[in-house]
Formats: sequence, structure tokens, C-alpha cells
Amino acid sequence: MGKLLSLPTSNLRIERAEVRPWSMPLGMRTARGAVAVRRGWHIVLDARGHQGWGDVAPWPGFGADHAAVEAALERLDLRAETLPFDLPAPVLHGIEQAQLDLAARLAGMPLARMLSAEPARRVGTHRLVADAAAARAAVADGAIALKIKVGAEPLDADDARVGAIRAAAPAADLRLDANGAWDRATAARSIERLARHAPAWIEQPLPADDLDGFAALRRNSPLPLALDESVALFAEAIVGLAAVVVIKPMFVGGLRRSLDLARAARREGARVCITHALDSRVGRLGALHLAAAYEGVGGPGVHGLSGPGPCAPRGRFIPLPAGAGLGDVSPMGEAA
Repeated sequence: MGKLLSLPTSNLRIERAEVRPWSMPLGMRTARGAVAVRRGWHIVLDARGHQGWGDVAPWPGFGADHAAVEAALERLDLRAETLPFDLPAPVLHGIEQAQLDLAARLAGMPLARMLSAEPARRVGTHRLVADAAAARAAVADGAIALKIKVGAEPLDADDARVGAIRAAAPAADLRLDANGAWDRATAARSIERLARHAPAWIEQPLPADDLDGFAALRRNSPLPLALDESVALFAEAIVGLAAVVVIKPMFVGGLRRSLDLARAARREGARVCITHALDSRVGRLGALHLAAAYEGVGGPGVHGLSGPGPCAPRGRFIPLPAGAGLGDVSPMGEAA
């Protein structure tokens, strides 16, 4: 079975464990293709009158596939004190998050306090925009950083669209994300061209497994370069390689490992952007608590968090939910 995962409630008897499928409309288009519906599972653990919630949400076409994750969930005893460590990353994430949420609720504290003694009370966040009109609306609402997907269209189209967004938001940090769409030559041309719009960075310009190409590209890049999908594949191996490290706990395999990775990247001088993988409300709340734990009191970071309910930005910030554990995990737009 491989190594065993030590769980944060290993000294607590889990009275009941459930796996509940969920789905929600998404309509997301990136350079990797369109995803109309996001699907996953919630892990729900009961003990002493409290419930802990965790999210398991593989991304279509990336990492562990839906069938492999479902098979792993079906064979697990979620009430066991230890579990196999060689589980798919989204399963590890969901189990640990449910355990942490349960432990925090039993202790009467926010989940972020399980990760850090002094978490931030609110977390700065960027906004995902597709055009100039959305950029103007986001800036008017207080956003100071905007994320823009590139690479799905020809360079001329991306250049014109980013230029229009820059004109609409002249003071905003623009974070461009290619989702690994370019080859090495195309990436070099695109970075050189898009640099005239002064973006804060360009994320994942090359396929996730081309670390040698990324290292060469970064040496000659006029802009800071970020890694995202590569982090999911290689985790600690990318520390020191990128100017910016984008961390999605769903793909890294849990909140605690993500926090360790974020701190290691910071020690190497990298900026850290904590975000989610467009998970359910449960997964997004977990990423918010992670970002609050990483930032600590007065932390200046601007992360990639968003979502319905308590994860909706208020100006440039998302406040940490009041109450114990994750906060209110009532599903919004999620159905079995």
C-alpha cells in the first residue's frame, strides 16, 4: 500500500464518513480547451456532533483522471487512522481538508488557525477578466490585479486584447496565463510582444513538463515568469526555478503540503500566488484559509481566490469567514 498518511484527527474516532458527488456549470475556456461542467466529490466526516468537509475535484485532462479518482475513493476506509500516501493528489487533498475542518470545528477555531498561529483576517485577490469592459468593472470595484487568459487565440488577437485591457486599467497588475499553450519559439515571441503592455508576469508559457525549456526561457525573458501546472507535476522540484509560484492545493495534494511549498518558494525569493482549481465552495474556502495562513497578520500578497458566497471579493480583499472550521460550506449551484 505504500507509505501512510498521518492525519490531523488520527486520535479521534470518526463516527461516520460519506462521499457525496457534486457538479456545477462552469463554461470555462482556456488554451487547454473548454470545460462546461466541473465535477467532483465532497468528503464528509462526522464526530461528536460536528462535520468536517473536504473537496475532491480532478481537472479534466490534467493529472489523475475522474475514473482513477473515483476508484480510489471507492476502495478507501475513510474512518481509518492512517491512509495510503500514494493516493491521487485530489483525494489526499479532500481527506486532509475534511480532517482539518473537523479538527478546527471541534477546537472552535478557523481552519486557518490549524495551519498558522496568526492567520490574516482578509486576503488580497486578483480578478479574472476577458476584455476591457470587465477590466474597467473590476477596477471600479477596487481590484488592483487582473488575470488574463492568453494562448487560445493567435498572438495578434491576444496582443490587441491585452492592450485594450491595459488601456482600461493603466495602474493594475496584469497577470497573463498561457496554460502551457506555447512551444519554446512561440513563447519567446509572445513574451517579447506582450511585454510592451507591462504585465506583472506571464504564467506557464510552456507545457508543464518542459522545465528545461522554462529555465532557458526565463534567462532571456524581459518579464517575470510564473509556474502553475508545473507545480502540480513537480511540487518541491520547481522551488527556485520560477519568479512566481502559483499553488493550487487540490493539485499539490493538500493544504499542509501547499503551505510548506509556499514558504519554501518565499525563502528562495519567489512571489507566491495561492489559488484554487475552480473547485466547489468547499475547495475554494480551503484555499482561502491556506492563503490567510500563509500571509499571516499584515501580509501583502495578492492571490487568485474567487467564488460564490464567502469567497466573493469585497473590493480587493476576501475576508476570512467568521466561525469555526472552513465556515459555511452550504453548497451553492452544486448538485449531485
